[in-house]
Amino acid sequence: MNIRVVIADDEELFRVGLAHILARDEEIEIVHQATNGIELLDYMKEVTPLPDVVITDIKMPGLNGVEATKKMSDLYQEVGIIACTTYNTKPFIRNMIDVGASAYLVKNSPPEKVVHYMKEVTPLPDVVITDIKMPGLNGVEATKKMSDLYQEVGIIACTTYNTKPFIRNMIDVGASAYLVKNSPPEKVVHTIKQVFYNGFYYDKQVMDILNKKYAEKNAQDKTVYDQDFLTDREKEVLELICRQYKTSEIAEKLFISPRTVEVHRKNLLQKTEVRNIAGLVIFAIQNELVPPIIIES
Repeated sequence: MNIRVVIADDEELFRVGLAHILARDEEIEIVHQATNGIELLDYMKEVTPLPDVVITDIKMPGLNGVEATKKMSDLYQEVGIIACTTYNTKPFIRNMIDVGASAYLVKNSPPEKVVHYMKEVTPLPDVVITDIKMPGLNGVEATKKMSDLYQEVGIIACTTYNTKPFIRNMIDVGASAYLVKNSPPEKVVHTIKQVFYNGFYYDKQVMDILNKKYAEKNAQDKTVYDQDFLTDREKEVLELICRQYKTSEIAEKLFISPRTVEVHRKNLLQKTEVRNIAGLVIFAIQNELVPPIIIES
């Protein structure tokens, strides 16, 4: 299923260029482009089904992005709204979040850098990409708070720091994936999709760090969970989750239905008392409930 996207911006060069970049991804479909808020709302009134995401500028003629976002947030709560603008100041960011934006993207930022200011908005974004070192509240603290408050949101740490302490720290506070800023664009897209579909994505480097970290810990502190803690089927499902198989792939491999896989997934979360799938993977490795997970390069 494609992610249906609408772009509203009065700057044609930017609007068309952004549409061209996004359209390169096979899972993204640009369904409409509007030059102002009036055109955007007129389209939303008539279209069925509604788009999944609207990307809107703030300052546009006719009806600006603030008013358009406010109206869409009231009328179309199931649509994610991303503010995309040149204005990178707290009043603008706060204003857009207050009227219902799910995320805030600055036009002149490095690619894919989203400035986020999470509040109780509906709908929540599926994925948040955050830097680690930021003024005010850094990415570590922000991730910790989001992980506690918004367990259904996947959090991707995206930073220039590619060392074990940084990776361990971000995973420990709740990051679902870890990206280095000089990663190729296709890896960024792949990571976002994996976090969206599977709840986490740990590449070879991250998984090797986790295996080593908990192997060292387990050599001193043996797990308190006995062999009967999980059923044989739950163990099979858990290992495939850790190996980053999708629900449909697990179902096919174990000759069960996707619905049954989801039941096992829910039971695993309840038994382990963790918040999300990323936490489940960490728990499984930490407590030796699965063999070491080897990710191919």
